[in-house]
Amino acid sequence: MSSATVAAQLAELRLVFASLLPDESLNFADGAEEWRAFVEDDGDNATATLTVLPSFSSPTTDCRFEVKVRNAPMWLEIELPRLYPTGTSALVSVKVNDDVERREQEKWQAIVKELLSDSCVGREEHPILELLSIVLPQIRDFHETHTVKAQAQAAQASPSESASKPKTPVIHHALFTSHHLISSDKRRSMQKWASDLSLQGFAKVGYPGAIYCEGEEENVEEFVSNVKAMQWLNLHLWFAEPVPNHLLQPEGLGASKAWTELERVGDVLRYMQKLGREEFVLDVGLGSGRNNNANS
Repeated sequence: MSSATVAAQLAELRLVFASLLPDESLNFADGAEEWRAFVEDDGDNATATLTVLPSFSSPTTDCRFEVKVRNAPMWLEIELPRLYPTGTSALVSVKVNDDVERREQEKWQAIVKELLSDSCVGREEHPILELLSIVLPQIRDFHETHTVKAQAQAAQASPSESASKPKTPVIHHALFTSHHLISSDKRRSMQKWASDLSLQGFAKVGYPGAIYCEGEEENVEEFVSNVKAMQWLNLHLWFAEPVPNHLLQPEGLGASKAWTELERVGDVLRYMQKLGREEFVLDVGLGSGRNNNANS
């Protein structure tokens, strides 16, 4: 390698170093320490030194280095052959992280190749310097776009913390009264629905009829809808709503977890008293004396 070629390469490297922004870096490949020692020399007499350092009259390795934008998933690897810049062009490869698609890498490699062959870059006095001035800002833009895209994909692939946590079911309860509840078909149907929907509660048979259930919101709603769909005399839905927090039982309805049938209004009142919910039936007249004459 002639001293003029060495001087030209070193001069361009010094210019590249001086042009880098704070988030950009130039790092030499292994074995290129002799190049690093000179290019990082910030002495005032650098130009004069080019002609007197004997170790650079014939460097032992080609100059190879990479230029990066901090944290960007794409960077450039550059090799200056022994005849660069007068006898041949620089070799520039686009390198990417594993999360960048191959077709994206190939697209950028084509961009670099076109720029090097273009008259506005390839024929400049310092082609690499000119190339970096064009490509590094584009790599920075790509980094920002790639980061936003990766974050969006991660958000879609991984449910949010709130979504990943098991949703605590909202416990509802509902209360019906009717003129009477005698039909064995209705009673069997409610028994089956309660079992299928994991509901707890009771059906008070005879005169008057009463139906009370508790369970997860959508299951209570389905049970209520099923009951309404049957033929009744004076069926009235008093409420279908969340159970107040202070009345929630740690294990549902405790000893009365299953669906059961009650025969007397007094049984209904005692059932609800065990849960601290007697006000719900007293407020609709069950257990107050209004409907108790024959069912105490």
